[in-house]
Amino acid sequence: KPGPCLTLFESACSDQRTAALTENVQLYTTAITAAATLGDYERALELVSRMTFAGVKPNMKTLTSLTGACLTGENYKYALDVYKKIEKPDGYAMLLGVRAYCKSGEFGTALNLVDGNELMTGKQIMSSYNYIIASALEEKDYLAAKKAMDNLLKNGYIPSKMTFRKILESLDLLKSKEKKARIFGNQSDNDEEIEKFKYLLSVLDAIEGRKLHSTGQMYSCILSQGATIGGVYRKIASLIQIQRS
Repeated sequence: KPGPCLTLFESACSDQRTAALTENVQLYTTAITAAATLGDYERALELVSRMTFAGVKPNMKTLTSLTGACLTGENYKYALDVYKKIEKPDGYAMLLGVRAYCKSGEFGTALNLVDGNELMTGKQIMSSYNYIIASALEEKDYLAAKKAMDNLLKNGYIPSKMTFRKILESLDLLKSKEKKARIFGNQSDNDEEIEKFKYLLSVLDAIEGRKLHSTGQMYSCILSQGATIGGVYRKIASLIQIQRS
């Protein structure tokens, strides 16, 4: 249990007879993980500082575990602070780093971490691209989402079904038709839906430019979005439908 574990560690640190025994990376890692599990991220970071001051260098496992715990606890500022302390992160640590940067709104930095990365596996890179795209769309940063998709394709990766589903989920386009019809209550709502439609068109253009295919669900949402907005966007959606018939 993290609570008693942390209490026991602090007790050992304050006892002159056992203080020296606590100065090893395994015990500090256990205490740091316990603090993070309890949601006490300031204490976890303070333990990292104490660990360093005691001459015990935090290893990658220590900091990676803490980064993951902070992300799970939705304490993104601390997650990023901890990640930056990792001197030579491996692929998994970088995966967490990408998420920490995204949750801090630093999509460009997250993308730079992925592009040309030789330490991450192909699966980790695809997962990171998907995460950047989804996170940027959730924050309505369509330019960042477009750049992430462009780089994904430029670097030789192929969007998966998960990629397209994440896009639609992040754009909140998997609602029922009845619910969708009610979201156009004012001009600002309509403008936002137009931006979503434009982004979907940019994705469609990018993948077809490389002779790749989207999913049926993606095409369906593009047509539905254009038809729901109306006007010139309905005509564009109709042209796409005619082209595929």
